[in-house]
Amino acid sequence: MSIIIKYLASMVMSRGVKIIAGLGVLLLVAGFYKYWEHSVYKSGVNDTIAKYEKRDSDADKKAQSIIDLKNFEIERIEKERDNAYIQAVTAYSEEIKLLSDRIDGLKRMSISAKKPEACRNGMPTQAGNQQANSRSGGDVLEVEIEPKTASDIREIIKDVGYGEAACAQLVEAIKQEFIIK
Repeated sequence: MSIIIKYLASMVMSRGVKIIAGLGVLLLVAGFYKYWEHSVYKSGVNDTIAKYEKRDSDADKKAQSIIDLKNFEIERIEKERDNAYIQAVTAYSEEIKLLSDRIDGLKRMSISAKKPEACRNGMPTQAGNQQANSRSGGDVLEVEIEPKTASDIREIIKDVGYGEAACAQLVEAIKQEFIIK
């Protein structure tokens, strides 16, 4: 073992200057590499990163402006749809009111019917006794309605049925649209 150490020591002594020069060159190359890495490479990387960050921030600003514009358009469309639903509900309610008024008009329609002879009170009456000739009683009188009136009544009943179906559809559509429970 001592032979190996002596051999290495003699080699280092004879080639010491070359080894020191080699170490000096190695340190010089390492120093230049560190200088290049710090000043050239890292500054280039940092410049590239800054350029990409600026590009990303510009893209984010453009995307946000597009999102804001689309949100504004969505709000406008939702308001238009809400107004359309309100107008539709108002139109349906007015139509139902008109149908209801037509039905009420038919209910107020006066129909005159002749009282059959058999319904008259045949007993002599006293003066001032209005009960004898009155039409009140428990009997049911049959009254004929004109064909035109009967046709109008059937048409109104049919219209009311359509109105009820339309309102049911409208209510269902509104429930689905606004998720009303």
